[in-house]
Amino acid sequence: MQTQPTDLEAKKQRLKELEAAEKAEVWQSIKALYIPFSLFIATCIFSAGGFLVWHGEPAGWGFIALTGIIAISAFIALFGFQNKYRAKGIVGTQDTEMVRGAESPAQNDQ
Repeated sequence: MQTQPTDLEAKKQRLKELEAAEKAEVWQSIKALYIPFSLFIATCIFSAGGFLVWHGEPAGWGFIALTGIIAISAFIALFGFQNKYRAKGIVGTQDTEMVRGAESPAQNDQ
């Protein structure tokens, strides 16, 4: 016979989900900063590599290869950007006030 989970087990499971949701939220924030920053840096490195190649320096190809590596890592971060916990509606404890934001400040004072 299968038993139903107790309230304590359910609370532990919910706490684990909230912790995982907060961790996923942090990683999503890091990726949100990493993606545009790395693409900006990649364009700067590519322009340096193009300048060096234009002037016959073989080190320019290394800069261009580094650009490719950085751009690929940015696209990998973009493809993994989805936060599955937020998609399910599970939001970490720190953001709950922002999510509930439909309430006006006057309602919070009551």
